[in-house]
Amino acid sequence: MKQQTMFLKILEQSDLERFIVLCKKFFDNSPYEDKSFSYEKVKDLAQQIIDSDKSESIVILLHDGEQAQGFIVGLTSETPFGTDKVAVELAWWVEPEYRGTRKSLELMKAYEAWARKVGCQIVQMGYIENSSPEKLAEIYNRNGYTLQEKGFWKVI
Repeated sequence: MKQQTMFLKILEQSDLERFIVLCKKFFDNSPYEDKSFSYEKVKDLAQQIIDSDKSESIVILLHDGEQAQGFIVGLTSETPFGTDKVAVELAWWVEPEYRGTRKSLELMKAYEAWARKVGCQIVQMGYIENSSPEKLAEIYNRNGYTLQEKGFWKVI
């Protein structure tokens, strides 16, 4: 691991293939694993974000100088009951050897900075139950987040 060369960047065309590889790793380690993974859908979404002005959606990468080693994907929405704007984290993945590093936490902080910049009043983060929820809850709490809701799935 080359911690000293780690940096954050916004997803660009040259990062697209590696981003898709990382998305597949996220997918394989998520509750979605028994569902279908669509390379084309991920590519289309990423391309839309690359081509956008980044005011409604973003992909921020954790990069080691050679390739991306993590990402956070988010979008914005107004709450259903008012005009408050919320940044919703859709996926956050960091390669296992880079987890727990200062730069992996900076990925979350960069996402928060983007949310502020685009006018969000709330940042919503989540975690997958099989991804060390106690550790992630501790990280969130230490960084000012409070538990507000839990989600449940039912396959139909």
